[in-house]
Amino acid sequence: MKRVASTIRFLVLGDFLILKLKLALETIGERVEIAKALDHEKKQKEIIIIHHGKFNIILNPVNSTYVSLIMKIQITPEDGAKLAKQNPEFHNEFGFILNRELLTGRSAFTLVHDENKKPVELREIYLMQNIVVEDFDKNTKQQLSYAIQELVNSGLRVGQILGTTFSSIKGSTSDGKHYDGPMYG
Repeated sequence: MKRVASTIRFLVLGDFLILKLKLALETIGERVEIAKALDHEKKQKEIIIIHHGKFNIILNPVNSTYVSLIMKIQITPEDGAKLAKQNPEFHNEFGFILNRELLTGRSAFTLVHDENKKPVELREIYLMQNIVVEDFDKNTKQQLSYAIQELVNSGLRVGQILGTTFSSIKGSTSDGKHYDGPMYG
């Protein structure tokens, strides 16, 4: 019953929450836009896209007091294919370095693979921070600012690893600069 009441409250206050989040982000100097997206039930909902320099971060309201900030790092199909063809030692070292760097912060991460390819290819890396936003005071704004900066820092570390990794693979056309920010969608 409590979950149903929370869901109804979110549906009624969802637009208001988006507007409050947009205003809070703008007051800390972020460039933002409201966009539409499909949720896991294929229902349209509003999200916020935060344009932080070269980075785009998605702010997804989960309910009336809980939001997720998500950064998506896309791997080019060419680089994913070249990475998949490397030997097991290369994969182990790449995985160890990537995990070590991503586990240093507070961001959760997920690696998305294309299972239809043989060998399986890395396609995307998602970084995520979750925040409780009950009051829109200076503490909430600080939490938003901190989460954005943490995602950007994690994204930069991943970009450095990807740039170094792909530029070291024989026959790769990627240079180390390709993964320095613009591919974040």
